[in-house]
Amino acid sequence: MKANDVKVLQLNIAGQPQCWLTRERAATLAVKGMVAWSASPNELVMTGGTSRATGERSVVAFNTIIAVKGEITGHNAFSKVDLSNRALFRRDKHICAYCGDYFPQASTLSRDHVIPTSRGGEDIWTNVVTACIPCNHKKSNKLIDINSLLYVPYKPCQSEALLLANRNILADQHDFLMLSIKKSKQQH
Repeated sequence: MKANDVKVLQLNIAGQPQCWLTRERAATLAVKGMVAWSASPNELVMTGGTSRATGERSVVAFNTIIAVKGEITGHNAFSKVDLSNRALFRRDKHICAYCGDYFPQASTLSRDHVIPTSRGGEDIWTNVVTACIPCNHKKSNKLIDINSLLYVPYKPCQSEALLLANRNILADQHDFLMLSIKKSKQQH
C-alpha cells in the first residue's frame, strides 16, 4: 500500500468513528491543534516546506486514529449509512443471496430489492441484497418469502460502513472499528 493511499480514521471527542480523512486533512487538524487524543500507536509523518530563516524543513506527525475536538454531532453508531452497490456487494461479501455463489467481479452482480420497488419496496439497506444477474432476472419483480434468502439483509452500523468504504485500511484501524461494531451490537 502506498503511503499516499493511507487514510486516517476520525473519531468524535466521545470516541465514535466518524469518517476517513486524507493525510493532508489530518495534518491540517494536527497543526491547528484540533486533535484531542489518538487511539493508535501508529504515526504518519508529513514534511512541508523549508524555512528561509532557519533552513529547517517543517514536519508534522499524527496518528492513524484521531479524535477531533468539537461538539458531538448527530453521528453515532447507527447514523445514516449511504447505500451504494459497492458497499452492498462488500456487505454481502460478493455472494448471491439466491444461489450462494461467490462473484469477485462487481460487473457480474446487481442490487436486488427483496420487495420490488414496482410493488412498493424501498431502496434501503434492509430491503436489498446482492444477486448475480441470472438470479436477479429469474426473480424479476416477484414477491418472495424472506426465508428463501441465504442471508437476511441488514443496515450496517457506522463503524461497519467505514470498514466497507476503505480499501486501504490499516490493522489498528480495522481492530478499532471491529471493537466498535461489537460494542454497538451489544447495546442493541
